[in-house]
Amino acid sequence: MADRKRWKQVGASGAFTLMELLVVIAILSLLAALSFPVMGSVTRRAKSGATDTLLEKIALALASYESDFGDYPPTSLKAFGIRNNGVNEGPESLLRCLTTQSRQGPYLDFAESDLVNTDDDEVSDSVTGSIIAVETAFEIGDAFGNPLVYFHSRDYENARLGRYRSLGGDRIVATPAKSETTGQFHGFGKFQLWSVGSDGQSQDGANGSDDVVGWD
Repeated sequence: MADRKRWKQVGASGAFTLMELLVVIAILSLLAALSFPVMGSVTRRAKSGATDTLLEKIALALASYESDFGDYPPTSLKAFGIRNNGVNEGPESLLRCLTTQSRQGPYLDFAESDLVNTDDDEVSDSVTGSIIAVETAFEIGDAFGNPLVYFHSRDYENARLGRYRSLGGDRIVATPAKSETTGQFHGFGKFQLWSVGSDGQSQDGANGSDDVVGWD
């Protein structure tokens, strides 16, 4: 009986009070709130790294394509006489060209998760010889789900080809970037390829704060 009373006393004195529980909950909530930005930053860095790897992969595919065709893919499928809606033209043309079965193609081994269609359009393509057999006008997307930005060098000054729609539906205008050192376009005589990053924007041409670019 004495042992039983002693157990009850210990149990009663070892219990949490309401105030103590509230303090513990407050501390856990504070720790959780502090960890969310850190986790978000880690996720953004991981997606930026994956996007950088994708850009390198596409650059190698573009080099092989240029070697076989003597030129890089055009900025727009209109170069092949294919009509489109004038949005996300660069990555749509890039994908169709790099997946051609002509010459030594296809040149790009892509995952279905790399495909997006943020402007929800279609194209009737019987010209490029792409392995993509549907009319959905897919774009090559970055790890954030936004279409990559692509320009052939001959179109660096053509602002009309810079109309893009991000994953969130925001309309942006992408402008090829110039080197601050030389004042010349990056990728002179070749191409520019970049990602608008996690915010889906490209505030200063290709120099947005979180843009992932395909040049040094």
